[in-house]
Amino acid sequence: MVIQSLPFDSELFGYSVGKVNWEPDFDEKEFLEKAKTHQLVYVFSGKPISFQSPKIQLADQRLVFRKEILEANAPEGILSIFDYLGKFSAPNLRKTLLDLALASGEYSRFKMDERLKNGEFEKLYKLWLEKAWEQNQILFPKGLEGMVSFNLKDDAVQIGLLAVGEEHRGQAWGRKLIQAAEQLAFSKGKKYLIIPTQSRNQSAVQFYEKLGYQVVEETWIYHYWAD
Repeated sequence: MVIQSLPFDSELFGYSVGKVNWEPDFDEKEFLEKAKTHQLVYVFSGKPISFQSPKIQLADQRLVFRKEILEANAPEGILSIFDYLGKFSAPNLRKTLLDLALASGEYSRFKMDERLKNGEFEKLYKLWLEKAWEQNQILFPKGLEGMVSFNLKDDAVQIGLLAVGEEHRGQAWGRKLIQAAEQLAFSKGKKYLIIPTQSRNQSAVQFYEKLGYQVVEETWIYHYWAD
């Protein structure tokens, strides 16, 4: 068994972080011995696992939704950062987008795991937003009612952060942002739109299913946290 060190996470969080994929020959005693060199270890599994040690706790049941994009119609008024800055003054744009980015992680394992108390969630989501900003990979309405960030894959566009401001929920902005992402995928010749989420986020699960998305991957993620 090899626990892979994660330099990016370690530097960002300020302590040693690693990861390991669960296999049928996984030995918990061996893992606990090797994990002593890390403060936090992610354990990824394709099925639920019962661990004996209280140091290893379920942090997330991640679902990946996918939909084949055969056609797409872009909703009006959804802009990229580049287009927005070319048309509007935006003194509070970064702050508003950061607030939305943090809202998008309401069910994130980095927020739900109460053992993570050093601002890990905020550090990670702020960094993700900054990267999306630098790469012009954010779409949002001109009124900043919500936002969606994305990454380009080989044959797909994958959603990163997706959120609608609390005061604007129930006004179809979520649907419009997804439609804008679908149009983006279609315009770039990508076959699919991919959306990861958490199984505990049932409102999102039902929303994506209603839009025709299907689960193509399910992963159980456990966190080992040293005393």
